[in-house]
Amino acid sequence: MRFSPANAREMAARSAEARRNRHQETQLAIAIAPLNHEASETQAISPYANKLAYAQDMLLEELLTADCAKDKAALSQALKNLRETYHMATGAPKPGTIKPERAKSRQSAPRPSDPEPDTTTGGSPGQ
Repeated sequence: MRFSPANAREMAARSAEARRNRHQETQLAIAIAPLNHEASETQAISPYANKLAYAQDMLLEELLTADCAKDKAALSQALKNLRETYHMATGAPKPGTIKPERAKSRQSAPRPSDPEPDTTTGGSPGQ
């Protein structure tokens, strides 16, 4: 296929459309980030934690449908506070924090350094 000005413009427009759609999808996926259910596999989730997760879903739905900027700001602050409460209730790490098993592996004992060779100008001790 040869490129001509007409099909180059068409391909550029399709590429820009695909990038725009992918950006919107990733922004939506970040906004609707799923709760970390890895902690739930190892330990049973309390009914309180389930209620908090449900409340987060409801607040997120309200946030996505809100029209007024003031309402959006209030709902996003409430969602932030509710997520902090959820993490405290479940013991799950907050997003962006190091998981406990990784933190231990990073705190390895310092390795002893090799002794440095003698670099004095005298050369060998016999001179």
